[in-house]
Amino acid sequence: MVETAVCLNTTPSKIYYWLKKYDIPRRSRSQSAYIKHNPGWNPFKIKQKLSSEEKQMSIAALMLYWAEGNKSNKSVVQIGNLDYKILKIFLIFLRRICRVKEDKIILYVRLHHKFDASKAQKYWSDKLSLSLDQIRMYKHRDERSKFNKQWSQNGIAMLQFSNTELKKLFDKKIDSVYKGILKNERK
Repeated sequence: MVETAVCLNTTPSKIYYWLKKYDIPRRSRSQSAYIKHNPGWNPFKIKQKLSSEEKQMSIAALMLYWAEGNKSNKSVVQIGNLDYKILKIFLIFLRRICRVKEDKIILYVRLHHKFDASKAQKYWSDKLSLSLDQIRMYKHRDERSKFNKQWSQNGIAMLQFSNTELKKLFDKKIDSVYKGILKNERK
């Protein structure tokens, strides 16, 4: 409301008065924030008619997300792994089926501080067909983590697409699959 008031050269209380007087519904703060960060509405457009191969890919990607994804963050679709193949399948799903905006895809790579960050960044860029600008490297110095016992010189990667609406759709679809399996199990 503050931004609207500034644009109209008035006060937020006046805007509130007009909304109430003319019975204009207000958006929630989360809706307002979503629209502000996504001016053209959703930065994705899920493909509706899928080939049998695309249906298989969707199921595989959702199961990977269910197993390896971050379920606690309500505003981010995020999946992490050392194995680029898992991330590649999920990324293909995001690009082909969800048709997400490419510039909203970010890869965070956590790397032991003694490994070469630029080499690891190039590795992930090549394997996942991401621009170097989409890859954020951060080194860690966890004392419990021993240099000679690291699993990967390329770090562990976390593929992320920040969007509450897509996150809700994924959670709903996974819940539907889960309930469908349980329903069939009871028969």
